Amino acid sequence: MGATQGITEWLPISSQGIILFINSLFNFDSKSLEEIFAISLALHLGTSFSAIFTYRKKLTQLLQNGLKNRNSNKESIFYLFSTIISLFISFPIYLLIPSLSSNVELLGVLGMIIIGFVYIINGAIQWFGKSVNISANNQYTFFNALIVGVFQGISIIPGMSRSGLTISALLLTKFDKSEALNISFILSIPVTIIAGIMGIYILSNDIYINLLAIFVAFAVGIATIRVLVKFTESVNFYNFILFIGFTLVFGGSVYLFYQ
Repeated sequence: MGATQGITEWLPISSQGIILFINSLFNFDSKSLEEIFAISLALHLGTSFSAIFTYRKKLTQLLQNGLKNRNSNKESIFYLFSTIISLFISFPIYLLIPSLSSNVELLGVLGMIIIGFVYIINGAIQWFGKSVNISANNQYTFFNALIVGVFQGISIIPGMSRSGLTISALLLTKFDKSEALNISFILSIPVTIIAGIMGIYILSNDIYINLLAIFVAFAVGIATIRVLVKFTESVNFYNFILFIGFTLVFGGSVYLFYQ
């Protein structure tokens, strides 16, 4: 499961769907689905460390700029404000989820599939036209941070993909595809650390946390980030849109099939 977490954390697919697929494939009879989810949460520590390691220079730069009272700290404020907004939105949703109908999870998955089809249609139109001029401005404004924070916040709804929603929000606010991918991965750090701590807390002393699995998630996570970044830099915008669309539809479909 460490390798699975290291890969799926960074892909725009529903991690719940992949977990259900793995559970069905390997038939983990000795563990309940709740326990498997808890283990998956704990493994987020590995992927959070992989993002910290990969973007260590960028994080140092953001921290240094954030301490300066200059225009150079706009990017740092963008990350901070997006994270605060996402936590502000996700926390009440997290508290409400247990009391809501199980249809909420289904609606979350269907929402991701619909978004995926929209991306596929959009990407296909641009691919056939090949004359569409995509202008990216990479504006680190409060409004864009608000949009990204809201999208990341609602991604806590079961069945939704955090990376899928944040990348979508960044593309909608006209960030460059490569920048959108990197921002999405950096924004994952606070939430994945919190998820990892929650997973360990839920498991408590009942289940042994395999440190090897966390390390595997860390190592595979680093490799996956680098592959995705290289892939994004090497493809055209419409191919990137198609990739996002197909992975969203695939992840949601896997969930619907194996639930």
